[in-house]
Amino acid sequence: PLGGTKRLIASTELVFPVPGMKDSRDQRLSLFFDAGQVFGDDEGVHLEDLRYGAGIGFNWFSPVGPLSLSYAMPFNDETGDDLEKLQFTLGALFRGDAQQTAWFEMKQYFRAVFGVALLLCLQQPAAADEIKIGFVDPVRLLELSPQGERALRLLEEEFGPRDKVLIDLREKILEMERDLERNRLVMQIGDVQKEQREIDTLKRKLKREQAEAREDYNLRRNEELGKLQRLVRETIVEIAKEDGFDLIVEQAVFVSERINLTERVLQRLQSE
Repeated sequence: PLGGTKRLIASTELVFPVPGMKDSRDQRLSLFFDAGQVFGDDEGVHLEDLRYGAGIGFNWFSPVGPLSLSYAMPFNDETGDDLEKLQFTLGALFRGDAQQTAWFEMKQYFRAVFGVALLLCLQQPAAADEIKIGFVDPVRLLELSPQGERALRLLEEEFGPRDKVLIDLREKILEMERDLERNRLVMQIGDVQKEQREIDTLKRKLKREQAEAREDYNLRRNEELGKLQRLVRETIVEIAKEDGFDLIVEQAVFVSERINLTERVLQRLQSE
């Protein structure tokens, strides 16, 4: 129920100097247009399912690295989509995979620097006290928790019959198209046109019902995911309070198994 196995993305960006600035080599404005979608194993890649959006951005090559502030508007969002119109990033200003990888590494570096600085600030006023820090991997917890598996089975049971109806309708359309192709030469023109209209009507119906089913599934998936996320958070806080942790983090460059609480949280979830 999370994500997909195939991805189709496209992006274009126009970068230009800031109007009115004599020396704007370190600052740039940009207009961008993005499109993309993910698809599951049993889904075909259809261009009509792509999401589109466009916006404007401001880029600054600051002393600590490239900064980017952008605002975008979706063109064809649907109910259940997670929208993020305003975005601030520190790192690469372009959207290619290589740049995204470099940006991720830079973000991890700055997070590590910030984390060290934070720990130093926390330890300074309490030099005699030991700060107890733990780490959890929320993605692993969501994927391996029995509650997540139950939510997946629940969605499969709920939407399985609906999927079967859509599959049967698609098979009916394919069979009608095969029959029409075999018998076209011996059929009257009026009969061919009538059969083709019926096929086209069923295709429109299939497309409409597939879109409705996808929208309903996304809404239910988000509901179940929200419940699971709340349960995981509550379990993490519960363990942190029991053992007197001062800080629990979810991202780090390196984690010692000594402070990794992921398996313990998973065991607590499995016992519930």
